[in-house]
Amino acid sequence: SVTITVTGAEVAPDLKTGKIFISIFGDEDAAESKMKWLRGKAGEIRRELARRVVLKHTPEWTYVRDTATVRGNRVLQILDDLSEQEKNKPST
Repeated sequence: SVTITVTGAEVAPDLKTGKIFISIFGDEDAAESKMKWLRGKAGEIRRELARRVVLKHTPEWTYVRDTATVRGNRVLQILDDLSEQEKNKPST
């Protein structure tokens, strides 16, 4: 199972371009496949956004994989593991 989450967005001052940051949880191969799929749908997403939201310019989005959440979760897991090891350590 793969979970896709929009974690942020940046828009250029002229509002013509922007970046959408995507976090994907799941198998690495599946995550790369989903990013490829998302990038392939970029034009369709842009057209739908233009249809639903009135803007002077509909930004051309670049989709960027945000790995900060995955890295953050890994650090938290390591800290939890260390804490558990410390609890199970025999007293001297």
